[in-house]
Amino acid sequence: MRRTETHLAAAQRIAHVGSWEAELRNPDDFSQNSLWWSDETFRIFGYEPGAVQVTHELFGNAIAPEDRARVWAEVQTALREHKRYDVEHRILRPDGAGRIVHEHAEFVCDSVTGRPTRFIGTVQDITERKQAEELLKESSRVIQDLYDNAPCGYHSLDKEGVFIRINDTELKWIGYEREEVVGKMKLTDLLTPAGLQVYERTFPVLKERGWVSDIETELIRKGGTVLPVLLNSTAIQDDKGNFVASRTTLFNITDRKRIEAALRESEEKFQRIAAHIEDAIYSVDARTHEFRYLSPAFEKMFGYTLEDIQNMGGRVVFLSRVIYKGRFDEQKRRFEQLKLQPADRVAIRDEEWWRCKDGTLKCIEDRWMPVCEEGHLMSTDGVLSDVTERKRVEEALRTSEARLIEAQRIGHIGSWEADLVTSKLIWTDEIYRIFEVDHGVPGALYEVFRKAVHPEDREMVQQTFDDSVNNKIPYDITHRLLMPDGRVKHVRERAETFYDSQGRPIRSAGTVQDITEQKRAEDAIRASLKEKTVLLKEVHHRVKNNLQIVISLLNLHAVRIKNPEALDAMQETANRVRSMALLHETLYLSQSLARVNFAHYIEDVCSHLFRSYGPKAAHIKLEPHLENVAIDLDQTVSCGLIVNELVSNALKHAFPGGRPGKIAVELQATPEGHVVLKVADDGVGLPPGQDIRQTSTLGHQLVFMLAEKLHGTVDVGQNQGTVFRIAFQAKYGEERL
Repeated sequence: MRRTETHLAAAQRIAHVGSWEAELRNPDDFSQNSLWWSDETFRIFGYEPGAVQVTHELFGNAIAPEDRARVWAEVQTALREHKRYDVEHRILRPDGAGRIVHEHAEFVCDSVTGRPTRFIGTVQDITERKQAEELLKESSRVIQDLYDNAPCGYHSLDKEGVFIRINDTELKWIGYEREEVVGKMKLTDLLTPAGLQVYERTFPVLKERGWVSDIETELIRKGGTVLPVLLNSTAIQDDKGNFVASRTTLFNITDRKRIEAALRESEEKFQRIAAHIEDAIYSVDARTHEFRYLSPAFEKMFGYTLEDIQNMGGRVVFLSRVIYKGRFDEQKRRFEQLKLQPADRVAIRDEEWWRCKDGTLKCIEDRWMPVCEEGHLMSTDGVLSDVTERKRVEEALRTSEARLIEAQRIGHIGSWEADLVTSKLIWTDEIYRIFEVDHGVPGALYEVFRKAVHPEDREMVQQTFDDSVNNKIPYDITHRLLMPDGRVKHVRERAETFYDSQGRPIRSAGTVQDITEQKRAEDAIRASLKEKTVLLKEVHHRVKNNLQIVISLLNLHAVRIKNPEALDAMQETANRVRSMALLHETLYLSQSLARVNFAHYIEDVCSHLFRSYGPKAAHIKLEPHLENVAIDLDQTVSCGLIVNELVSNALKHAFPGGRPGKIAVELQATPEGHVVLKVADDGVGLPPGQDIRQTSTLGHQLVFMLAEKLHGTVDVGQNQGTVFRIAFQAKYGEERL
């Protein structure tokens, strides 16, 4: 018996199961009933066996307060209905630790009365089990949450393709409820025609092989829209290897498809743009050193295709053959250095001469940069530009600049440019030579310029520049420079100012020419010309005086002549000489020795004639209509003699017997450059039937001869008198020494 009790106590301790027994002397008042605990029951409730007296009060206080009412209600129900007592509840040990116990009890009834006399039961500490159950529940909850709310879809299909399981994520994607899908729909019900073809091809493979991966297909949502997904699946098989169901994950690749479409569109756009760009775009794989991409312009530029390059042995061999002048070895060294020490997005520029497939040479500008990822060189991307024409232009520009510099040096003409915003002044080399200063002279160039200008000219130079800027007009001035050694230079300065859209001056540019030698030559010429002009005027003055002597001699001789005809001839000759003398007098008084104020000269000739004819001209009126016409000296002499003859003839013959009248002398220039001289009178006119061109009189013969000398025309008309009209092409004389 003792051995059995020992084994029972050991079994209870190992299983954490204690036993207890309660007498039921008074079912209505448990405090009157005795209570017995086994040793393990003591330990479960936190006591050493036998350490305390076991009472119903001790037991009731050990029950967790929130469970007491429920436990006593279960006890009362069991007593009332004479049924087993089975309840789980929490207890509080004396040290404050909480435990969870499971109690199981039944009644022992009196064999005679049938009344319950004892309550026998067990109490088991199930704390660890309950904790394990809670952990299992939490784990199941987490797993279920992960399954339902995973960022990917998940479903299982039976061997007929019917859904037997599906997570919430996939349901949200397709827009169906679980009850609409599980056990009712097949995957094929959700596939597009293209997706159905994929299914029919891959589902048999899954059944046979046991897995499929990275399958792109399309599902049709409940609303009709299409959902692109990436599918991976493994098979669940029975012990014999037969397919039972699938385990399938799906990833929504809508964004990826959108990105791929955008990438394709971007690639197509890039290809379209690259096809129309004259520069060649390339990309080189840093690992293989081979071209990853060449734009169409590469073949147009060099004649080589990517296939040609591969056939030649690859990019490195190709470049070593076609780069005629350049630093290909330096490029390779720099490329290897970049692989060891990546420098992302650092722009590099090279310039080389390439030999094209047809043998021509082209100067190529290579602009490239390394592309790195996570500190590793991945590629070098660049652009090749044909700058051959630019190099030719640059060379031509350098040649032109050299020639310009040489021309400026020879012509002593320098140019300058002033930034009116920054006050920066730039001179060409020739201006430095003109001002006799070195490059890099201390101080601002404008101050150097201002100090070099002759003190007497500084205000004028500054005022001219200011007026030019303010009035927006170019200027052209000459002024002097005062050299440090006292020498004076003469310069000619021309400049223009440029303005922005608001009319503000932003830049001035101009030239400075050293005209010192030219100025000296001009002064010498001017002095010589002045000397010769004085001399020539003296000649005209002496000729005029000599002609006056001739006139005086003619007049003295005329006093002795008694024959009227001879006297008239003598007077006509004197008048002709006087008209020439008047011309020399006019030249003597004129500012120009090449051109004569013809109108003034003709008026003097007519006035003299009227005076010389005295009483005969008293009743005749002179009406001059003379424009200010300047012609050369030879034409002036001829015209003066013509006027002399025609006016003299009118005074002698047009107004007989003291008849009154008028003589009009007109002179005008036409837009075509002709000069028209007209002498008209309102006298008796020419005798009837007289051909003026066949007359034997000296005066008329002189008129036609002089007109012919002028290469002009003579028209004679009669309209209440006589009109002579002489027209000829004007000659404008040049100054002669």
